[in-house]
Amino acid sequence: MKQGKNVERMARLWNLLLQTSRFPISSEKLKGASWLDVQLLYRIKEQPMVTIKELVHSLGLTNSTLGSAVKRLEKKQLIMRNVCQEDLRTYSLSLTSEGEKVVRENMDGQQSLMGALLGRFTQEEEERFLGLLEKLVLEPGK
Repeated sequence: MKQGKNVERMARLWNLLLQTSRFPISSEKLKGASWLDVQLLYRIKEQPMVTIKELVHSLGLTNSTLGSAVKRLEKKQLIMRNVCQEDLRTYSLSLTSEGEKVVRENMDGQQSLMGALLGRFTQEEEERFLGLLEKLVLEPGK
């Protein structure tokens, strides 16, 4: 079955990419952070004052899972909870100045890595690769 072999091939190559690229964590404050912790920081950066309820819904998480991640990031002083003025029972999240710095450092590191990876391609290969990646990410149901 050709598709089965291609799935195995993709899985093998994906794992090799993750192992050899050593996606950098560019800030000491993010060392040991979970994937969820980093995603939350990025989501809060993109959507300042996002509510915990909105994050639970958009990320498909339980309140407990999100609550644990929020506590970890608060303890590292990367985010803070803010009482929503419209509904005093609801909290929104925002990055602290240290959180802003950490996200910026990490984004710079990721962009540096992505530039190095894309630098392996010709311009034509790069365009083709990014087009296929966009199809995977932006059109997942197709």
